[in-house]
Amino acid sequence: MAEEWVRASKSPQIHNQALMELGSLVCKKGTPLCHQCPLSKDCIAQKKGLQLKLPVTKPRKETKEIHWLGLVFQKNRPNGALLYFIKQKIATDWWEGLWDIPVIEKPKNLKWDKAEQLIERKFGRTCSPRPLNHAQHSVTHHKIHIAPFIVDTRKKIPFGKMGRWVSLSEISEIPVSALAKRIFRQLPMC
Repeated sequence: MAEEWVRASKSPQIHNQALMELGSLVCKKGTPLCHQCPLSKDCIAQKKGLQLKLPVTKPRKETKEIHWLGLVFQKNRPNGALLYFIKQKIATDWWEGLWDIPVIEKPKNLKWDKAEQLIERKFGRTCSPRPLNHAQHSVTHHKIHIAPFIVDTRKKIPFGKMGRWVSLSEISEIPVSALAKRIFRQLPMC
């Protein structure tokens, strides 16, 4: 039937728009106005007595909690200015093509207050991790919790070939993830 109506109409776009308007104004969820509907005689939902049960809403996907440790690697230029390491996201990552800080997944059994020790084990005691404010970010049905740490680096970092060193002023000119922007806003502009 719907296919016949589309073929018979002069403009399928206008026809489809009219059906959407009809749906929003007449076929209201929970309180349909079937007595006002010009299509009620052909309505399958009304014939089957289903108009109060439609539309069927899909159950929401459960939100998955993700916990990351954010690594804000910094190093000093010879003139004393600070540089920060960012890496570009690859095709298998969220935010493909954007620049972001490196992250490591927080082991489930690791308490947040022990994260500094984990970072020191991975990058050496001289890295002096200092916590920044935790941040949260939602992506579809995922909630990301990130505990960012400033990490001083005096040696090469394992992400070196995938990224670059930038100043805070350069970050505003680069396509950076919203989460990374929120973290970099915590750093003082030098």
